[in-house]
Amino acid sequence: MDASFFRGTNAEQDPRFSDKQKKLRKTTEFPAEFNTKVNLRKVNMTVIRPWVTQQITEHLGFEDEVVIEFVLGMLEENSPDPKDMQINLTGFLSRKAPVFVLDLWKLLISAQNSLGGIPPEFLEQKKREILNKKVSQEAHPRKLGRRSYFDHSLRRSHRDRRTSENRRDHSRTRTHDHSRSRSRSPRRR
Repeated sequence: MDASFFRGTNAEQDPRFSDKQKKLRKTTEFPAEFNTKVNLRKVNMTVIRPWVTQQITEHLGFEDEVVIEFVLGMLEENSPDPKDMQINLTGFLSRKAPVFVLDLWKLLISAQNSLGGIPPEFLEQKKREILNKKVSQEAHPRKLGRRSYFDHSLRRSHRDRRTSENRRDHSRTRTHDHSRSRSRSPRRR
């Protein structure tokens, strides 16, 4: 028998066994930001992790540890590919996957280019929070636990007065109780 007996196709020629991810990469249009490589050694991942958790929870409507750990696992690779991330997350986030991966990739790029590996957007947000907190403390000092010296001294004097009154009342009742108990107890002779 010669080799012409075995006819057919091999796995590479059969469309049923084609690489689906490769096919999706060719057919899907990706943003230009995905062409920028990110060195994750320059990125402070402790700042990125809470953002990933918040965004996944926001997109899904509930906190899904599996998806969060999946994303963080993809980010722990030496050179993560945003195109593969988007394709892999489409099963979980559907239409929201491109938006999420694009936002994440922009943050990683800005973190890589900034000092300390923290995205400038996070620093600006933190500055705004601190400023808002300071403004609200100045507007409502009592509400946030800020008391003036006058309030504190009044409170202390009131507390001291109450304590001394309680001591006096307590000593009166003790002497009064002892006298009552002595009068009521049967006398032994």
